[in-house]
Amino acid sequence: MQGYGRGTQTIATSYSISRTDGTLCTLAEVEEEKDLGVILTKDLKAGRQCREAAQKAMNVLRTINRHFTRLDKTTFLILYKSYVRPLLEFSIQAWSPSLRKDINCLEQVQRRARSW
Repeated sequence: MQGYGRGTQTIATSYSISRTDGTLCTLAEVEEEKDLGVILTKDLKAGRQCREAAQKAMNVLRTINRHFTRLDKTTFLILYKSYVRPLLEFSIQAWSPSLRKDINCLEQVQRRARSW
């Protein structure tokens, strides 16, 4: 059931699909779903996806820092562009962060990378 409206005025809806034998199957409501690597939440906000992408990118940055003791700027840029940036930009058109806190979450990874 999905509710729409303001305050106490909600319209409850349920969705169902028809099976091949003609019976109806009601679809269950979920809080979030991961499809093609993109996390879709019930309210369609990108916060969870931003946090997951930033966490993966930070883990890769830590791994680069741990395994490469001496990095010049050129080598670090190659590693960053090859391993970190794709994690931040993966399917960005689908989940497009618009809230300031989500954008800051992703930019924090870039600030951390700039400090190394």
